[in-house]
Amino acid sequence: MSTGKKDPLHHFLLLGSREIIGADKKGFLHLANYRVMASIAASLYTYLQAFITILTGRL
Repeated sequence: MSTGKKDPLHHFLLLGSREIIGADKKGFLHLANYRVMASIAASLYTYLQAFITILTGRL
């Protein structure tokens, strides 16, 4: 489905702030899912680190 005429528009949409409305919706949603998973993992790691620090501080 990717034609030569769609490529500049696709790159423009990827560069712009309207990525969600872009032609590659599945790819963007996939990327958004990875971002959400990464942020969740980072916050879980931070909370775990703080919890371990509190536990070792009380011992």
